[in-house]
Amino acid sequence: MVKVKTEVLKAIMKENGLSQRQLAIAIGVDPAVISRILNNKRKGVGSKFIGGLLRFTGTDFNELFYEEEKK
Repeated sequence: MVKVKTEVLKAIMKENGLSQRQLAIAIGVDPAVISRILNNKRKGVGSKFIGGLLRFTGTDFNELFYEEEKK
């Protein structure tokens, strides 16, 4: 399961002066998705989120995400 490094995501939002809603619009997901991720209420993320965030930030997958094995 692919998960977001939330501290990195928060730093990106802060550096760019983005609200959760602004980031969601920029990467093409519902604002609730960003909220759930930042509050650790979402288990993993899908390809739309991953692709959108990678395109928006221009960073490497490993800087933003990690893989967690299912238990």
